[in-house]
Amino acid sequence: MATNLQFRLTIEPKGYADRWPEFYIKIDDNLQDQGVLREQLTYNFDVTLEDGSHVLSVGLTNKQDSDTLVENNEVVADKAIYVHPIEIEGYRLDDFMYQATYYPVGRDSLKSNYLGWNGVWNLPFTTPVFTWIHKTQNLGWIYEKNL
Repeated sequence: MATNLQFRLTIEPKGYADRWPEFYIKIDDNLQDQGVLREQLTYNFDVTLEDGSHVLSVGLTNKQDSDTLVENNEVVADKAIYVHPIEIEGYRLDDFMYQATYYPVGRDSLKSNYLGWNGVWNLPFTTPVFTWIHKTQNLGWIYEKNL
């Protein structure tokens, strides 16, 4: 069964001079947007998804080691993307962010919403989404119709 979902996603760049992050946003393999992130952007989008597993992804694609400026062992400027807490169907819960994992290229995965290396931040979720929300909030037993 197909479900229409509303998402609200805000991403914020960390950049300087002409060094701004290039990004993409996907749900599953469907590109929602991409480009150069020069200012904080908020996306409100609707998607129709079949019941099952899905992934919301934000990727950073153009980071180079030289984009991080260090003085006296301290980072003074960086190229990165900060993913703000998301909203799904009008719900903005901290637990949504705890479900996400950041996969930087060539490094171990992290539980972080600061994309400081090229890589992808993935938030896996399932539809029906209210069942997923119920489970992430640990609200108790759910009747499974296939038992």
